[in-house]
Amino acid sequence: MTNNSVVTELMSRIESIFSEPNSPSGTRKSTFLTFCLPGVPISPDDLGFNQKANRLNLTAEQARKAAAKFACLVNRIPQVGHCWPSDQRLLWDEYQTILKDGVVASIETNPEDKKTYDRITNALYPKQEIADLLGKRTAIVDSERLAEYKAYQTKYQQADTRYQSLKRAAQSSEEPTAVQQWRLHGDLYRTEVNNALNDWITYGNKNEIETALAMLDQIEKRNPKLAWLQWQEKLELSKLVTEDNQSFYLTLFSPALFYESADDTRWQRLTWKPAENASRVGSKETQLSISNLTVELIAVQILRPWMNSSLFERQFWQWPDQRDALSDGSDVPQGTLPAYATTMVVARNLTIELESNSEQNAALVEDIKLGNKSDKSISWGPFSLTNATVSGSNLIQCYGMQIVAMGCQKVPKSPNPDLTLQWPEISPQDPDKPPKDPDQPPKDPDQPPKEISVKWLGGEYQFNPKTKISQVKVLVQPAQELLPGSTNIDIRVGNVEFKIHSPIELRINHGEWWVLENTQPDRPNAGDSSTYGPFDVDRLTVEDLSNISIELQPETIVPLWTAQVKSLRLEVNVEGHGWIAYKQWQPGWLETTQDINYCQLQ
Repeated sequence: MTNNSVVTELMSRIESIFSEPNSPSGTRKSTFLTFCLPGVPISPDDLGFNQKANRLNLTAEQARKAAAKFACLVNRIPQVGHCWPSDQRLLWDEYQTILKDGVVASIETNPEDKKTYDRITNALYPKQEIADLLGKRTAIVDSERLAEYKAYQTKYQQADTRYQSLKRAAQSSEEPTAVQQWRLHGDLYRTEVNNALNDWITYGNKNEIETALAMLDQIEKRNPKLAWLQWQEKLELSKLVTEDNQSFYLTLFSPALFYESADDTRWQRLTWKPAENASRVGSKETQLSISNLTVELIAVQILRPWMNSSLFERQFWQWPDQRDALSDGSDVPQGTLPAYATTMVVARNLTIELESNSEQNAALVEDIKLGNKSDKSISWGPFSLTNATVSGSNLIQCYGMQIVAMGCQKVPKSPNPDLTLQWPEISPQDPDKPPKDPDQPPKDPDQPPKEISVKWLGGEYQFNPKTKISQVKVLVQPAQELLPGSTNIDIRVGNVEFKIHSPIELRINHGEWWVLENTQPDRPNAGDSSTYGPFDVDRLTVEDLSNISIELQPETIVPLWTAQVKSLRLEVNVEGHGWIAYKQWQPGWLETTQDINYCQLQ
């Protein structure tokens, strides 16, 4: 993070509060926290554009300029690291390029799907003429019921974050106060989480909205052109322009009035005593003796009405040429869009108590007292002290707000096209790619391709890459007894989708569902394996198998089935070789995210 060990220690404490915890199954983290060094001061005037009522009496142009400034800050594209970027590359530029240049698979839109899709999108995201602080315009907005859903979702997420951070602090901290806080308030915070979840279900239309969103998700997978047109329209309607001709895409945040709330429980109070003492003043590292630091922190969600993040994971699009990938999907993604910010960590009421009788402390105090009379940027770690005040000789106070970190989402491998789909003709020659050598003799079409070596679960094999795979079957080992109808799993191999539950249904290439018979008893005991299939597949070869998608999806919104499955194994019927075990997934592959109801096994 920084060569200052004490600053690193403090930043690690903040990271432990707001970062995704390590998975016990060893699953890679999909998020990370990156720090603003120094923090970015913000005021209510900077955030007033997000209010429904014009409490600050902003003109439309003032509101647009504030909205543009905020959007340009939080839409910078970060690298995977601990320092927020200083370059000016913006997320919406990459997103717009995808929707303009991306090639979409040639799948004809199903008329019935289109009717359902239009009905749901019009109900959830109506297009309206609106007049707000930013002026009059046509916009796609959240319906009243969807807005309620998001409001109660935010309350649940905040309660859960508060509970989880207190729990992690007690488990990892050596400070007695953290352990005592957990003992005193752990049960209370857990009750708050449960109450917030119940409110989300009861008043936030949780089941209704998530059922509709899941249906949209399924239709978009089957009808990529529908999704593409909807995403293009959302982007276009979110574009705004200031009077000085600065264009930007409206980006909001939630809770909208987090800085005015009288409910201080939204803010988490961090009290920290360093083991050693160091400081960052301007660009120069100096020693600073600190006895105590307190600060209030909150994670604020960044909202982009113009962006659908599922685009990055969709396998029905690709570039028309050999340009760089958005992300290579590695643990530390590389590409033109390796990650994007989803939350901002805001600090307020910062108090630093200095040790007395320190020359270094006296120099810093003098710098702060000079304030605006000096051009020197004063900061310590992720905190800007430019607007701080000094009480007495050793108490630094900074009550204003500042953004000290950004929570970021890694972008998976993208584009990652499913090569088994039908694709339109793509440009045969990339201008950046060297032309073929005219002296090189053409390949003999009758000459068989060289064999490839593959390492699968069943062992290592040599195959002709074009060897066909005619069938697949799935072996599921339950962790407990499975009851009829209690397990609802979709499995998708490339463009072939199977539904596994009681009764079992099969779907090939988005066709009809067929009821199948399970080859094992209807109610296997814990530890027994159930075999589903075999399922016929088309146009699948040994060469393709490692490059296609393999996904699981719960039929229900809440994946209760995750506790029932111990392992899943996929076997394939290779022409001339018979059945071979391809891969097996252990606990951990069932983890899902809030926005995605399927699990990407491969």
